[in-house]
Amino acid sequence: MKKNVNVIITIALILTLVAFFISYMITDTEDYKEPIKNAYPLAEKLDFTNNDDKLFAIIYLGDSKDSYNEKYYINKYFKDVDKEIIDSISTIQIGGSDKYLIIPKYENIVFNLYNVKKGTNGELIESYIGHVENAFYLYCNEDSTYSNVNIKIAYDGKNYSYSPGINKDTNEIVIDDYILEVN
Repeated sequence: MKKNVNVIITIALILTLVAFFISYMITDTEDYKEPIKNAYPLAEKLDFTNNDDKLFAIIYLGDSKDSYNEKYYINKYFKDVDKEIIDSISTIQIGGSDKYLIIPKYENIVFNLYNVKKGTNGELIESYIGHVENAFYLYCNEDSTYSNVNIKIAYDGKNYSYSPGINKDTNEIVIDDYILEVN
């Protein structure tokens, strides 16, 4: 009797392993993206795969007077996202016509925003204007010689500081190592 139980257990174990192996082989692993732990909902739609060091994504939407780019990117990346999430995207007006969409990778990232102005001697002076804990549209850069906003982030024991802008020589967005540029 004991021998029959051992045989049954061995057969069940072998069948389980075979079923697991077959299901693994037929799963399309190339299109599979590992979910981001504690991901902000919109971040799951962007390609943070192989970009573990990135904290947030930025999309340059062009001149704020042109709504075409905004609609294009929302449609391209977020068309199947609940309208409620899209409608919850904050808008931050610092002054200027450059428009960006900034999307945190994780839910627990806080963006501290600082307005940057030139002082009487040409020095840049920062003043805290508030914080954002979700995706947001940012209108900034009323002067092409410097960014009028500084975004500071403290995450995982490190401090980061970013001032969005366009490099006038290359006409490309200025990006730091911890930022995912989305085109």
